[in-house]
Amino acid sequence: MGLEEEYTEYLGNKIVSHTIPIRPGRNLAVICESAAVNHRQKKMGYNAAEELYKRLQASIGKNDGEE
Repeated sequence: MGLEEEYTEYLGNKIVSHTIPIRPGRNLAVICESAAVNHRQKKMGYNAAEELYKRLQASIGKNDGEE
């Protein structure tokens, strides 16, 4: 669920495939709901992973300039 998307092909159609690591004792409903919200936001044009990456790069660049 990062910057790159994985696809699985079914009957000639590429379908987005997500691998979600789940450990015992975790709230599966919340994890699946978060993945669904993330997918919906990507469809609407907002990619949280890209936004985080941009913010981190800006922060790293800002910190490098201060030294």
